[in-house]
Amino acid sequence: MGWTIFLIAYLYGALLLYVPGYICARTFGIRGGWALSIAPLLTSGVMSLVGEVAYRAHIPLTPTKLTAVTLLVIVAAFALQKLVVQTYKLETPRIKLPAMPALLPLAYVACGITATLFLFISSLESPNNVNPAWDMANHFNATRAMVNDGIFSSFHISSYLTSEMPYIPWEGNSAVVYPATWNMLYASIGSVINLNFAIASNALNTVSCSLVFPLSMMGFIASMAHMITEHTGTKHMGMEHTTTKQETSSRFMEQLICWSGALISCLFIIFPWSCLVFGPLFPYILGLSLAPALCWLFIQYALTKNQYVWHMRLRLFVLLICCILSLVLIHPSTLFSCVLFVIPWYIQALWTGSVQWSLPRISRKHSPKKPARFIPRQLAASIFTLFCGALWFTAWFFLIKKGPLRAFYWGAYADAWQAVRSILGMNFVPELPKYLLQVPQPALSLLVFLGLWIAVRKIKCQWLAFSWVASACMCYYVTATDLVGKRFLTGFWYTDYQRVGANSGVLSILLASVGMAYLIFAVAKLIARMQEKHEKNASLDITTPNDELNTMASTAPAAATNTTPLLSKGALACSTAAVACLVVLGALTLRFPSEYYHQAAPQVYKAMCHYTYTAGEVSSKEQAFLKQAANIINARGRAGVANNPYDGSFIAYGLADLPCVYRHPVTFEDEREQTRIIREKLVHYQVHPEVIEALKQTGIRYVLQLEDPGFIPFSQNYHKPDYAGIDHISDRTPGFKVLAADGDMRLYEITDIH
Repeated sequence: MGWTIFLIAYLYGALLLYVPGYICARTFGIRGGWALSIAPLLTSGVMSLVGEVAYRAHIPLTPTKLTAVTLLVIVAAFALQKLVVQTYKLETPRIKLPAMPALLPLAYVACGITATLFLFISSLESPNNVNPAWDMANHFNATRAMVNDGIFSSFHISSYLTSEMPYIPWEGNSAVVYPATWNMLYASIGSVINLNFAIASNALNTVSCSLVFPLSMMGFIASMAHMITEHTGTKHMGMEHTTTKQETSSRFMEQLICWSGALISCLFIIFPWSCLVFGPLFPYILGLSLAPALCWLFIQYALTKNQYVWHMRLRLFVLLICCILSLVLIHPSTLFSCVLFVIPWYIQALWTGSVQWSLPRISRKHSPKKPARFIPRQLAASIFTLFCGALWFTAWFFLIKKGPLRAFYWGAYADAWQAVRSILGMNFVPELPKYLLQVPQPALSLLVFLGLWIAVRKIKCQWLAFSWVASACMCYYVTATDLVGKRFLTGFWYTDYQRVGANSGVLSILLASVGMAYLIFAVAKLIARMQEKHEKNASLDITTPNDELNTMASTAPAAATNTTPLLSKGALACSTAAVACLVVLGALTLRFPSEYYHQAAPQVYKAMCHYTYTAGEVSSKEQAFLKQAANIINARGRAGVANNPYDGSFIAYGLADLPCVYRHPVTFEDEREQTRIIREKLVHYQVHPEVIEALKQTGIRYVLQLEDPGFIPFSQNYHKPDYAGIDHISDRTPGFKVLAADGDMRLYEITDIH
């Protein structure tokens, strides 16, 4: 039954992200696979906009209403555009994008679903399994507060309701600004399965990994491949054809890169798979999964904006701005990932003249239209580089040095060799003996470095090489050093090695796709040469000496002018199948020697994922008890519940709507005196008047105990005396009544407050 509910949530999540977004993309003139690639970004943006407008208008929403209004707004915009086009007999707007094979999205989806089933779903024992790590406090609890408050806004985020102010344990714990689009989508999916947020989170993450990221990468890879083959041709890639065959050859290599990306995009453990365990970084997964879609949109806007009339140019610009805002409201860090991905391309495009800056044309009335004047390309590239540097410095100063990110800093934990080894192995984050999450993948290393060599020497794609090298250097910087400038370079990702490594993973997919395509072509060319040689030998065996001399003389000029054999479909099919099998087999079996693990990266990851989600910190049994306790409290009168967050109850509010006091396992620097007294002395409240007074002031009436306090992944912060007043309560403690019991789990009512 649980997996059936999970499947319903997964299908609903896919429809939620793709149906409204696809309609919205069609409104802007994007079609086919390109519309699928960008659809989730548009859905997320419109949903965030609806939530913000409702919040400003003081209109409470439910997840169902939020989804319905989002769909209504998108359909209304699409219908209005159709009406205007038909009324004024205008041309249907359509953005010029490279041709994309109709079956290409299916290939990316098939590979994405297969990888997700193998790496993530098969690691779970139940769809209710949760990863009770640090970030889950906000993911679960803030979403529950959203649903209960009816406020779906990134400018009003809190894990507590206004009515719960008396027992909030920390001073100044009011609503804050925090990107909340992921929470809105999460709540919408949860609404169709009776707010089962454990299953809803796994369903949304599965959609992100199996659909959103592969299709988003599809657009980025297709855009990059078209740009490479269009501007460099194929002669640099070893495809020596005549002029009449040049266009066909370019199109062939473009498609080969695109199809290779379908397999490559799901093989790197560093992203998205590791982020399901580390953190877990659920909003970052969705944000970085959609970053490639924004990248290809920016590339196409820069390349084609001068080809449109003014209203289409405005339409494309509005679409770009909306997508940027949408990504910011999912996770702002991923916008800086986009900067790392595409700004080097834009600088190179300006330098080479692929993109040009035109000066404004000033002409008098009735005078002939003057031709466009362009800024010299080297000057334009230099100006833009300086502008980006100034913008980066400004953002660093206001967001990191003086702003909300100044408190985030991850210190170095690896030596220089470990950091270099992780970069060479494409895991980018040095493994720890007790925390083996991502380990080197040497099979992918070969493809990435082959793609890196091709990018620099063959296809003149230095921007991609620069982006990858810069990101790899950032990985080294955050894991192996604490030098000056660490915050300046990586502070937008909290100097968090996992997030920085994920950026490198995305760039590695681009390079590995190019490397795999080149390898397929090289193998196909080898097969074709062997076939040609075999056919030639066979023909010589059946010819006379005179015929042989005549044949050699007639074919000599052709052989001199065309050294590359014509590739047959059979050669291409054989080479593609062989290389794909070798890549998958290598990813599943090859590893670097290590004393800490004896399997390849996928198996090591699956073991850690299984342990993290099923080790019992918040088991299915505990989740069932939480729901039972919530039903009892709602029936008897809702009031605050004293709890020890280190037994897993820090997400009890998010999972079961249980109004627990402590919803985050943090220190007690700013804790209110009333809650401190209760957690330390509640067990003996009858002989301590100050405890009784604290109970009256806070309204706390219940006590919750789950299994194994201190067992969740924050044991280094757990000190038993901190929660002695809660942990030492038993069935025989006077002044407490057992309302629910299951094994070591208890729900008590405090009976003698008055």
